[in-house]
Amino acid sequence: TLKTTKHGMNMGLMIVIFVIFLVAINFLSVMHNKTWDVTENNSNTLGVESIKVIDQIKAKFEILTFYRGEKDHAKKLAAKQIFSRYKSLNSHIKTYYFNTYTDRARAQVELDGVPVDEDMVTVIKYKNKKIKIDSPLSEETVTAAITRATRNKLKTIYFLSGHGERSLSNTKADGLLNLVNVLASKSFIVKELNLLNTNVAIPADADVIAIIGPKLELFKNEVTALKAFAAQGGKLIIAADPGKKHNINELISYFGVLFRNNFIIAEVAEMLGRSATTALGIQFDGSSKITKEIKQNGQIYSIFELASELVSLKNNNEAQFNFLPLIATSDKSFTIDELKIEVVPGPRAAKVLAIQVNNNQSNTVSAVIFGDSDFLSNKEIGLGVNQLIAKNTFSYLSGENDLITIPKAQLKGTKIILTDKLRNSVVVAGLLLPLFLFVMSGLFFYRRKGA
Repeated sequence: TLKTTKHGMNMGLMIVIFVIFLVAINFLSVMHNKTWDVTENNSNTLGVESIKVIDQIKAKFEILTFYRGEKDHAKKLAAKQIFSRYKSLNSHIKTYYFNTYTDRARAQVELDGVPVDEDMVTVIKYKNKKIKIDSPLSEETVTAAITRATRNKLKTIYFLSGHGERSLSNTKADGLLNLVNVLASKSFIVKELNLLNTNVAIPADADVIAIIGPKLELFKNEVTALKAFAAQGGKLIIAADPGKKHNINELISYFGVLFRNNFIIAEVAEMLGRSATTALGIQFDGSSKITKEIKQNGQIYSIFELASELVSLKNNNEAQFNFLPLIATSDKSFTIDELKIEVVPGPRAAKVLAIQVNNNQSNTVSAVIFGDSDFLSNKEIGLGVNQLIAKNTFSYLSGENDLITIPKAQLKGTKIILTDKLRNSVVVAGLLLPLFLFVMSGLFFYRRKGA
């Protein structure tokens, strides 16, 4: 009946209820992880490509991280942040973290046969597969590892050699090593194909054959074999350069495409500090899966250092193939037959840089042809949207549509300029505000004490 007892019991009951509420909230947050990305450009959200791959997980999927105590504490926290985005989208994904100092036995068992060359190692276990995630951890490396784990069969891409094509292992500017690394990150198997050494036999596991930058002529029996490969449903990626002694028209004429073997001149490239012989692809087809997600806002472009115009036969309902002009220049471009110091501008019009060839009979894509191979080189692949086009082309032709990349929104920076006066005001406020709060707290304390 005492007033103090009633108030005390009420306060105690409120504390108990509040504690139960906190426990329930924490329990639910652990059991049902949910996040909201409130950034303007969804910078903390997984890309559409990653989400499609996650949807393929239909059974228990374990991600095991082995770290070295406090030495890898920061890396462990970063890994948790990345993996939480994946866990929130699929309840089959489970993550575990083991300290190799205290869980050495578990580490020896789980890392048996796994190459260990970093301080922290993360592996995926899924349906009797054990896949190591490449370092450093990022959405790209994690998604690539999940792709390798969930695919029943990895697609194989053969690069033709023997005619002066760009080298897969060359680290110099004109090599293709960066492209090979990009394809490997997408879980493609990359091999070299020299038909001169195989009696013109196309390997049975070839999903796509790429002909990148040939300088010499293909033999007739090679052209015949490649045409037969395409006729049987095989996919071709062809990127040839003007001014070389190749006979690429012998092959692409099968699809009804003509390599003009001229040079596209686009003075607009000079705005980027490039030569006028650099063709900028600024028009992208909106229906092809390769280019439809590339936003044409005046700032997106692909760069082709020396490119030839491509032309195709008119689409005909009775023809075997139809064509999509994937990439084209601005309508201010013109062509010349040979490079000269003095260039006389010809008729200006948009020039086609890349063509997608579709088979009307099978309703599938047969080939993608580019009028330049420089854009795939180590020097150029990182410029503009060149890498995006390369990844999407190989993914689409190999049938891996869920690996097609949609460009992520770029973060928008907020620029703050502090004048001397404003900067001094911020410093003074930073000193006076805590002092003011301290004095006010003292006044309130003495007033309550004397009340």
